[in-house]
Amino acid sequence: MYKRQGYVRSEEQHDSAIATAKNVKGVVEVIDALLIVKEKRSTGRTLDDQTIETKLKYSLKDAGAASQALAIVTEVRNGEVLLGGFVESEAVKKRAGEISAHVNGVTKVHNRLAIK
Repeated sequence: MYKRQGYVRSEEQHDSAIATAKNVKGVVEVIDALLIVKEKRSTGRTLDDQTIETKLKYSLKDAGAASQALAIVTEVRNGEVLLGGFVESEAVKKRAGEISAHVNGVTKVHNRLAIK
């Protein structure tokens, strides 16, 4: 199993990343957690996104999901959160999404967490 996650700028980049992952020797399944974000961010927006991501990591940790929080990969672009990685249960996945949605500055949550 191979998981591709993050942000790309075009459908072509998306398709290329997935195709590359599928061609890696030994990979039998690719989990697609890529999002297309076409616009560039300003320096101020980038700093805002980094602040949101820091708050998000602390919120996940403080919510009693400390052991799971380290397994959750977070990325923020233009206020939108991408959650990726593998967690133990559907309940943890759901809770991570709920916590993310309540972090100040978050405009949307893309919960692409996979269950182990």
